[in-house]
Amino acid sequence: MPTTNVDPLLNAALAPSVQVPPTVHQDFVDAHCKIITDFTWSMSPIIDQVRRNISIAVEEAANMGARFKPAFIVVRDIPDDGPEKGLRDDGFMDVEEFKRALQSEPVIGNTTIPESQLDAVLAAIVGPWPNMKPRRPKHIVLTTDSGTHPNTQDGKNTDDVVKLAHKYGCRIHVIGPGDDKDYLKLTGETGGFLFDIDKHNDSKAYKRIFSILGRTITQTAVA
Repeated sequence: MPTTNVDPLLNAALAPSVQVPPTVHQDFVDAHCKIITDFTWSMSPIIDQVRRNISIAVEEAANMGARFKPAFIVVRDIPDDGPEKGLRDDGFMDVEEFKRALQSEPVIGNTTIPESQLDAVLAAIVGPWPNMKPRRPKHIVLTTDSGTHPNTQDGKNTDDVVKLAHKYGCRIHVIGPGDDKDYLKLTGETGGFLFDIDKHNDSKAYKRIFSILGRTITQTAVA
C-alpha cells in the first residue's frame, strides 16, 4: 500500500506516514481537483515553470479517461483594502479555460500582511464540490515557496484544517518547503503527498511532480 509524506522523486519518507488503502477502479466519471497556486512576488523566479508544468499535468489528467475538472484558486499577500483580496476561488472549469487563467494571472508584490496558504486550503475544503459521489476522495494541490503563515482570518490552525479535511474527505498535496511542520501534518494526516520545492525547482522535476499527482488524482477519483 502506498504511504504518504514520501517524496516520490527522492524515494525517501519525509515523516512517519499513515497508510492509504489501495483503490479499485470501476468506472469513469468526473474527476475534480482544486489547484491552489501562490502568486506572491517571491514566486517570480519559478512561476513560469509552475505555470507550464501545471498545464502539462492537467492535460495528462484529462487524457487518462476521466472528465477532469480543475478548480483555479489564487493565494497572494493580503492587501490593506481587505483580506478577501488575498484569496480568490474562480471555481471549477474545463482544462483549456483553466490553462488560460493560469497563464494570465499576474504575480503581485509584497504588502504588509503575508498570504495565508492555510486560508486557501481551508476555503478549498469547505467550498463546493459538484457531482462528487459519497466517499470518493477530493484532491487539493497547493504550490508555494513559503510556509503556511499563522494568520487565518477565522483563527483556525493546522489541526482544525486537518479535522475539516477528514470531515469532507479531502486529500491535501503540497509542493512546498519539505521541512515545514504544517505541510507535513496537512499531507501526512490526509493521505496526500509532500514534494520539497527546494529540491525540485527545475523544469524536468516539475514535469515529473505534476505527472505523479495527475495520475494519483485521476485514478482515485474514478474509483
